[in-house]
Amino acid sequence: MPSRTMPRDSGLVEALREAYYYLFGLSSESLIDRLRLWLAPLNFMLHLGRGGVLSFYVPGSRPLIVRTWDGFRFIVRPGTADLGLATLIGDLYELYEWFLPNASGIVVDVGANVGGYTARACRRADLVVAIEPLPDVFELLKRNVSLNCARHSVVLLKKAVYHKAGRVELRVPRIGRYYATGWGSIVKGGDLVYEAEADTLDNIVEALGIEKVDLLKIDIEGAEPIALEGMKKTLEKTDKLIIEIQPGNEKIISEITRTGLTLADKKETNYFFTRAVREHRHRSRQVTSQDPRHVRATDFSTPH
Repeated sequence: MPSRTMPRDSGLVEALREAYYYLFGLSSESLIDRLRLWLAPLNFMLHLGRGGVLSFYVPGSRPLIVRTWDGFRFIVRPGTADLGLATLIGDLYELYEWFLPNASGIVVDVGANVGGYTARACRRADLVVAIEPLPDVFELLKRNVSLNCARHSVVLLKKAVYHKAGRVELRVPRIGRYYATGWGSIVKGGDLVYEAEADTLDNIVEALGIEKVDLLKIDIEGAEPIALEGMKKTLEKTDKLIIEIQPGNEKIISEITRTGLTLADKKETNYFFTRAVREHRHRSRQVTSQDPRHVRATDFSTPH
């Protein structure tokens, strides 16, 4: 298991570390599925020209359950990016330096995908709110939360976070012969189109009766500037923020810092903001008539 302090390394060293955790840190519940995991790198090397990520090349079509080096279990689908998004092998620095040390109190995961961050937060935090709009990904998120968070408080919302309430289209790109469902976006092109319910993060947080967010993670594939317009109040009561800011969207850094957050660290397109210690700290949760503590790994619709 990686240490809590992981130094920055060159791209080669980082790639070797990721390969080590893939080959020696992952296992499965059957010998056949272990062989499928081990064959994926070979399959990937044989098809280098086709593009995509390693998990596209897990042989077979049947989903498999993988066990990670840090004690979590995830259902992943071959031919998708699920494996990397569940294990977070490509985000070890962000996971161990930014996320886990701050995953306490109330954690909000915007763009939760298949639950890589949500599952790890649920055993540490008082409450995790996980938001994911793509229907097939959301169903897998529910299953992965059930595998890892059965006795912990998790609120799951099948919604897109946007600058207003309504309906939006999400487009999923095709990479080679695979649809990259982990990268569905409101603002990017794609061959596969889904329609999803949308709302602002401010509306969602208010409906849940949350007074303060201890850690907010946002990864919505380039739609961050649009969604930011509907989350200013939430950012003002957020202590820690992890957000992906893609090239061309850097202007939102100044908008974020105007809410009182300060840029503390950066790795490629991922940014980590913190807030100075508050003089008067409020309770993390306001108990409402629909207390989120009683919602466990279930679909929860916010009231209007």
